Amino acid sequence: DVRKLFRLVKHLDFFRELASGPALLSIARTLLGPKLVLAQSMLLMKPPHVGGPKVWHQDNGYFELDPPACFGFWIACDPTDVDNGCMHIVPGSHLKGLQPHAGAGDDYGLAVLPRPEVIRPVPLQPGDALVFHCELFHHTPANRTGRRRRAIQYHYMSAGAEKKKNPFPWEPEAYFE
Repeated sequence: DVRKLFRLVKHLDFFRELASGPALLSIARTLLGPKLVLAQSMLLMKPPHVGGPKVWHQDNGYFELDPPACFGFWIACDPTDVDNGCMHIVPGSHLKGLQPHAGAGDDYGLAVLPRPEVIRPVPLQPGDALVFHCELFHHTPANRTGRRRRAIQYHYMSAGAEKKKNPFPWEPEAYFE
């Protein structure tokens, strides 16, 4: 099963228009300033019964931006809940800075997992969005239901942030000035 589609903005008008629309850009500019880079666009999918987990991680563990002037929009396309793999976060964890990550491929994530008592699920309805700092600890569990779980994710960064050496190459998808 396909789990992710990358670089949606580069290839599909719908996703490009959403990413460059006034609703998202207004929030992005409020958080990051007038000069923005769309670092990444993805459609994240968890098919019924087989959609696996995404490990605990910080998005800046992949980007390694300095300064960490980056955040994500995670927009639900389907109802999301604990059973079908909604986002789980650790509130305030972004204040600890970038933490060590380990592993390879889809298993690349936080070297030390958060304690269960600090984890909070974030159920969403279609069209709802979670806006989160790129150093927030987060993960999504497996989908064990008969329902699909899809979400659009955009990562915006300040045009002044620089990518440090990192094993995950990427190329920005769009620039907004």
